[in-house]
Amino acid sequence: CICCTFLLSNSFSVAAIVLAAPGITKEDFNIEVKDGKITIAYDVGEKENTYAYASQYSKSYTLPALCNTKKISASYENGILTVSIPKGEEAKPQLIKIN
Repeated sequence: CICCTFLLSNSFSVAAIVLAAPGITKEDFNIEVKDGKITIAYDVGEKENTYAYASQYSKSYTLPALCNTKKISASYENGILTVSIPKGEEAKPQLIKIN
């Protein structure tokens, strides 16, 4: 595994998956959204000079019900992969006016 370090974060406007993945390049990752799940995988193959703990990794997460899959984004910097999953307007709290 990717040194088994990951964090799931959840707020009213965005959910995030953060993975510590030292030694992997962003080109090695594959992120797929399908059937209400997001799968994060990598395959470094037989590369030399890699610090990866495993040559292959794959993990699927169930997406929040009200997320906006069209706006999911990912970044990879200094060995940290961050996948941001914005939630739709329906997920944000609403103030209800009392009549």
